Amino acid sequence: MNKQIILILVLIFSCFFRLFSITNLPPALNWDEVSHGYNAFSLLQAGKDEWGANSPVIFRAYGDYKLPVYIYLTAISEKIFGVSKPDYLKTNDIKNSIFKTNKENNPFFVYVHFPIPHYPYFFDSNGNKITDLNKNFNRTNKFYYLSQLKYTNSVIKEVTENIIKHDKNSIIIIQGDHGFRFLTNEKASDIDDEGFSILNAIYLPDSNYVGFPDTMNAINTFRYIFNNYFDTKLKILENKRTYILDSHEIINKTQIY
Repeated sequence: MNKQIILILVLIFSCFFRLFSITNLPPALNWDEVSHGYNAFSLLQAGKDEWGANSPVIFRAYGDYKLPVYIYLTAISEKIFGVSKPDYLKTNDIKNSIFKTNKENNPFFVYVHFPIPHYPYFFDSNGNKITDLNKNFNRTNKFYYLSQLKYTNSVIKEVTENIIKHDKNSIIIIQGDHGFRFLTNEKASDIDDEGFSILNAIYLPDSNYVGFPDTMNAINTFRYIFNNYFDTKLKILENKRTYILDSHEIINKTQIY
């Protein structure tokens, strides 16, 4: 009897701490949760993961190759309870998630990852869901890439405007991890120049961009900012790009994009 009481108390306390302020805690999804939800949504829409694999038993995801149980269970949950665009792309909620973690008003750093420019292409330029994904689940499709990119730009623009409205002293970096590889060549490889061309936009509150070059690669972004704003003396590195193939072969390129 005592064991049953203890078990019941444990369940009550567990439910309380799990459900308490569930709309605010945690302040944002973690990396794995985003990946699970993204691949589950892809399965529901097209029966494929984000890389176009049909009903995989191992999900490539962000290159960390996730086990399938959580993702398929998430897909079932999304099928039963539904997922709507406003639930995961409310730009004001993104802004609130950024600032509500800093109740003491101290300087802080926030990293936000938007997988939405990446294929599969779920949205048109207005944010409406693309319905016939089985025909258009193709990462080389320039039309759907550009269409979803237009919507992505509107989302990021609204998030940026909300951040500046809340705190005009924010430093904002909008940076891609790789470029679209198939604008000019549908048979391009991951090491072609288009893949190394990224968006690298920086907002500085005082608009003082003295010392910033017109073009630079991503490796020096924080070095320029730290040197300008925090009086560091970090060395500016050579504009060299490195790509590691699945075979662990390292390819270096020195031309900057």
